[in-house]
Amino acid sequence: MDFAFDEDQELLRETTRRFLDERHPLAALRSKLETDSTFDRAVWKDGAELGWTSMLVPEAYGGGSVTEQPLVDLVAIAGELGRGLYPGPVLPTNVVADAIATFGDDAQKKERLDGIVRGECVAAWCATGDGSADPEAIEVEASTSGDGLRLQGTACYVHDAHEAD
Repeated sequence: MDFAFDEDQELLRETTRRFLDERHPLAALRSKLETDSTFDRAVWKDGAELGWTSMLVPEAYGGGSVTEQPLVDLVAIAGELGRGLYPGPVLPTNVVADAIATFGDDAQKKERLDGIVRGECVAAWCATGDGSADPEAIEVEASTSGDGLRLQGTACYVHDAHEAD
């Protein structure tokens, strides 16, 4: 079994690496470590143009992957982001985008996915009140309110909440 990336995925990795070296070098990150946020939305938005936020979103909603293996394409990107210690919310944004693309209705897909794919909306998730995977620990309930949803309850851990829209 061959676990190597194909030629297109290697090009994706190289492109991501060059982009990070130019736009988000380690030296720049070190200087931000003592600030409130290491996240740079301009870099995030430009990274979205490279596919950081779109691999798990169908083409019909502005997404698309490089190959027929969108998750492997995202792994190729994530490996480079980790290598460069990029502090952006790649995991939660992509998980939420995939959840909306898979389980959302057409209106939710049209309303939410475009901003995520373009890097204009940073998504976050919260599963339980205590951060565990225990379904009994879910303490947040959603109900309709006007033309939106109202969340009520306690969520002690929301992945990248400080950056989320």
